[in-house]
Amino acid sequence: PDNDDKDIVKQVVANSWPGLLTPSIAGNSLTLTFAPGMSGDAEITIRGVSNGKHVDDTFVVTVLPPPADQPPVVANPLADRTVEQGAEPLVIDLTDTFSDPDNDPTGIVKEVVGNSNTSLVTTRLEGNTLTLTFSPTAFGSATISLRASSNGLTVEDRFEVTVLPKERPPSIYLPMGLRGQRLR
Repeated sequence: PDNDDKDIVKQVVANSWPGLLTPSIAGNSLTLTFAPGMSGDAEITIRGVSNGKHVDDTFVVTVLPPPADQPPVVANPLADRTVEQGAEPLVIDLTDTFSDPDNDPTGIVKEVVGNSNTSLVTTRLEGNTLTLTFSPTAFGSATISLRASSNGLTVEDRFEVTVLPKERPPSIYLPMGLRGQRLR
């Protein structure tokens, strides 16, 4: 080589479809910026210039169209929850749980599709509000499953609910012969 690589000037000299993408060069990096919602082929020519001489490289970039409709996604997975036996109902806001990359997220329909322990916890879903109501006497765990639907496409999220037994005061066991007698 008759010239240091850092002295080679690199430039974009042709773009067959500027409405599809915009190429730019900074240092040794070529960046392609794509127009939203567009698809097709663009022929790009880049040139390297050194000591008055140049070399060109031409290539085709194919931009594929997005799928006709993308399914909703779990944007913020629901965290597992732990409560104490006899807890008050737990209200969970689902507004930001699901999203849809190509549709209005307010159109996402949510539903409870599973509860592995209905004797421990019951569910009620109204709009974006999920309410968990706990049995006052039961403890254990349950898996709650939710489904989000948009334009016939779905995604599910599930979380674990654990109900811990309430601390009970200590008790004394008295054999039958000692009941009703005074202890010293």
